[in-house]
Amino acid sequence: MSNELPEFYQKYIESFQGETVVRDMIMAGDEALDFYKSLGPGVYDYRYTEGKWTVREILGHVIDAERVFAYRALCFGRGDKTPLPGFEQDDWIPHMNLERRTMNFLISEFAALRASSVDLFSSFSPEMYSQSGVASGVKFTVEELGKILVGHEVHHRNIIKERYL
Repeated sequence: MSNELPEFYQKYIESFQGETVVRDMIMAGDEALDFYKSLGPGVYDYRYTEGKWTVREILGHVIDAERVFAYRALCFGRGDKTPLPGFEQDDWIPHMNLERRTMNFLISEFAALRASSVDLFSSFSPEMYSQSGVASGVKFTVEELGKILVGHEVHHRNIIKERYL
């Protein structure tokens, strides 16, 4: 694991519990789907305080971020050394088209995306997991990106449990 990662990425990696990235991705994905399916409609658009995201916005953000992390891993795993840009999560929220995306749709989208992420990370050889590249001015390995992808969703799910329910 790189010591150069910003602290907020370190906490996602530290939450990693599995033996392998793919195994943890599958287990955490199944837990996430069970959790999001268990939520009642009354919580979907709830904000625990002014200016905080709704549960639906959180899930939309998790989906967007997983796509970004998987794309970074794909690039680095394929040996692409082109530095990749960051993304400003708060700027993306208003453009998620959430008024047309129900919670059931988002849950289905997350399930399909996680299955795709599992397939992608399953395709990497052990050598590919150690490949690295730069995104947002930070050096990441493919393995770190897989752990971040898993830990990021778990982090947001825990926030929902602690502050929204």
